[in-house]
Amino acid sequence: MTSSTHELLQAALRLSRLERAELANQLLATLDFDDDFTLSEEWVAEIKRRSEAIRAGTAQTTPMEAAFAKAYQRVRDAR
Repeated sequence: MTSSTHELLQAALRLSRLERAELANQLLATLDFDDDFTLSEEWVAEIKRRSEAIRAGTAQTTPMEAAFAKAYQRVRDAR
C-alpha cells in the first residue's frame, strides 16, 4: 500500500459507518466488472431493502471486527 493510499484509508476510516458504506459503494461503481455478470431481480430487491434499512437505522448490524473475528474462527475451526 502506498503512503497516499494509506493516508486516504486512514481518512476514510474516520468517516461514519454510513459515510464509509456510501464511499465504498461509489468506489465499487468505478471498477470494471465482467460484462456477463448480472444480479437477479431478487438480489437487487434484497440489496435495496437492506440499504433502506441501514439508512433508516432499523437494520440489525454487526461491527466489522466481530464479523471478521467470527469468520476467522470458522476458518480456523474448519482446518
